[in-house]
Amino acid sequence: TVKLTTSLWVSVRIARRAYFNIAAAGLEFLRFRRLRAVFDAGYIRVEGLEHIRRLAAEGRGAVLAAMHSGSWEISGAALVFSGFPMFYVTGVQHNPRVDALINAMRRAIGVDLIPRDGALKQVFRRLGRGEFLGIVADQHIAGDSVTVNFFGRPCAAPKGPAAFAWKTGVPVIPFVTVREGTARHRVILLEPIMPDQARDRDGEIARITQAYTAVFEKVIREHPVML
Repeated sequence: TVKLTTSLWVSVRIARRAYFNIAAAGLEFLRFRRLRAVFDAGYIRVEGLEHIRRLAAEGRGAVLAAMHSGSWEISGAALVFSGFPMFYVTGVQHNPRVDALINAMRRAIGVDLIPRDGALKQVFRRLGRGEFLGIVADQHIAGDSVTVNFFGRPCAAPKGPAAFAWKTGVPVIPFVTVREGTARHRVILLEPIMPDQARDRDGEIARITQAYTAVFEKVIREHPVML
């Protein structure tokens, strides 16, 4: 847990709102099949679409690095509804019924899913032909990770987003979802982080991962209740 404030009252207020957000996100996910109508009604707005419009016009894809903020499953859906097909690399949930439900909801709004096992070749091929990969990139992991600075502390971050970008030459675009009020959402695509394939692979992976982690930290400081 990272201490964001010295005020006990503010800490309690942030915690209460954060728990509300988690509960609301769960309920919203159960109503995912109706999300298109919510988007069309203007309850979800997207900022920064110019970044992927420019890439799409050039026939290039991108790795869209998301974080668990707001109602995070809405972020990929909003891009699909905006005309940019997404694909995810998915793991397997411990509960088979939950796994099937989550994947059915994602497919229902037009997200394509690739099982994690044996996914590398498909990811490289699809990024190379101009598609957009959505991947949650804010989880502390053991094993094949890179150490970044997060709120002044070392944190093990996944190499995947930066490694995919370096291998294929596409940018990493950090994107987050912020809840506005109770039922409105703002999906924000931040400035693309370009890989330099002429530089050392491990060094570039560390640089890119630190860059989007710094963006996540900035968002959390600005919107702490969205965790």
